[in-house]
Amino acid sequence: MPEPKGELPWTEEETQGLMSHADIIAALRPKVENETATPAELKLFAKAVYALEKVIKDKERSVGLDKETANLQEARDILGADNVYGQEAVKATWDRDLSAAEIPPLPYSREQLEAAKRLNMMLILRVDKDKDGQSLTGKRMNKLIAPKLQAAGKGKLLYKVDWYANEPFYTDGTPKSQWKLVTRDVIAGSTNKDYADQTKLLRDTLAQQQGLTPQEKDAIVQASDAVLARLKTAGASQDEAVFKPAAQELAALKININHRRHFADVVFDHATLLQSQNERLFNGQSVYDWTSDLTLGGLLVDVGHADAGGVIVGGRDPGRRTGAAGVSLSR
Repeated sequence: MPEPKGELPWTEEETQGLMSHADIIAALRPKVENETATPAELKLFAKAVYALEKVIKDKERSVGLDKETANLQEARDILGADNVYGQEAVKATWDRDLSAAEIPPLPYSREQLEAAKRLNMMLILRVDKDKDGQSLTGKRMNKLIAPKLQAAGKGKLLYKVDWYANEPFYTDGTPKSQWKLVTRDVIAGSTNKDYADQTKLLRDTLAQQQGLTPQEKDAIVQASDAVLARLKTAGASQDEAVFKPAAQELAALKININHRRHFADVVFDHATLLQSQNERLFNGQSVYDWTSDLTLGGLLVDVGHADAGGVIVGGRDPGRRTGAAGVSLSR
């Protein structure tokens, strides 16, 4: 007989354990409530209550993990297995075996996943540390992956670590440990736009998605037409004292912080594609992802042209536009 909807699927042995705790609680509750229980009975009652609550919480947690596994399979069914990079990809890329407790819950509904499919998005599990517990900064990722690529004849991860060798976005920034949906390509129509206009397109693309969260709605409202128009004008200035503060304000908008990739995200995703499917970012085309990271000099970092020669990293002022620099959508 199937379990009643909403009830936990207890085995007979688990049910017996529950009843033993419940019987003790039922027998001693009148004494505890009437304050006539002995110290030994109070201790036994408290122990039974704790044990019962722990058993139930542990069961809820285990069932929750089973549900997340089912959701992940659902994600594979919707997006396609080649568009889902989970714990197997983490193992293949970073030699790190994740325990069930280290894998965050999948935060997406079926509705959100179906919307993601229409945008050709991939689902990727990012982690912030390697198997030795070291932070996966861009610098660390390059150190780990570059020798593997060279040994396998796959080219380079990064083209040339020169001007940005000491930039915080390279030495300190790490991906967050989380599942993330991200478009495989830059958003259609996002090239040949300055940063403010790109941000407007990013906002409008997100607004068209299904199942928007309160945080996403807040990000959309914050990036109003008036705000973006003001920052577009400032970003187009030739005066560094004007366009650099505009770049900082643009980078700090929630729509950009949460829905553009950071430098470390791009490198992580690129390494994952290479190591798990032997594919390159944007299929190795001369396309750049304009990120939400800033250089020490106040320029906005872009990352791309990911052919066998390695990813090229640059910095642009917010008013600059080019046919090579677009933007990906992340959720």
